[in-house]
Amino acid sequence: MKMEFCSQNIINTTTMITVNSGTATVAYLFDRTVKNQYASINKAADGTVSSIIINFASTQTVDRIVLQNINWKGFSIYQNGTTTAITLSSGNLTTASQFTGNSATNLFLHFSPINVTSLAFYVTTTVIANENKKCGQIWVMEKQMTFEENPSVDQYKSEQVYKQVIHEMADGGQAFVNFSNKFSADIELSLVSDTFKENLKTVFENQPNVFIPFPTGTSFNNIIAEVNWIGNWMFDQPGANFYTEHGWAGSMQLRETPL
Repeated sequence: MKMEFCSQNIINTTTMITVNSGTATVAYLFDRTVKNQYASINKAADGTVSSIIINFASTQTVDRIVLQNINWKGFSIYQNGTTTAITLSSGNLTTASQFTGNSATNLFLHFSPINVTSLAFYVTTTVIANENKKCGQIWVMEKQMTFEENPSVDQYKSEQVYKQVIHEMADGGQAFVNFSNKFSADIELSLVSDTFKENLKTVFENQPNVFIPFPTGTSFNNIIAEVNWIGNWMFDQPGANFYTEHGWAGSMQLRETPL
């Protein structure tokens, strides 16, 4: 699959989330700190259901769900109540959002747009049997645009930028403390069509966005970030002497937003 921009995570407050246990850790579901996990309480036995229900204040259109740092083996995802499971697109591990033998800790689930007033996650079993059900993040989004073509390896440079303090000790050794790390990416694109250019302009003018560089429904690599596209708009540069033949060219700088 090609790189894409999505809307911000629709889940953004604890008041929209109802769980049947573990209320103290609900905020971990959307705090963008993957290592912090929501955990059920007294729901460890396989077959005992742990539920996470997201209620929206108004109808939302969504087509992307990302689950990070989960230990869920058997679980289902329902829309607008508890009877209609979401139908996933081909390219996911399954087209039914009713998993019985999941072993992935991170999942990128894509599907045709649906209008929802609620989403419900029902977890019944864990990868290691009889653990409380845990989840680091749930992202619920609508795709904004997909790249026409991914940039070549020399056109895409990304890194995790660490905020740290480094102190040299009296014996010459160095001690350091990491306070945080943020996603950063510099991307160059060429042969950009008029339509793709206008889609990029819409993203540029409506920030922040969620950037997913390598979306895949089978082995998601867990790279996802809410970003701002900093700097100037750079895509009014023709890709060659005749832009009608070679399109447009430009670059973007994406920097992760603060928590």
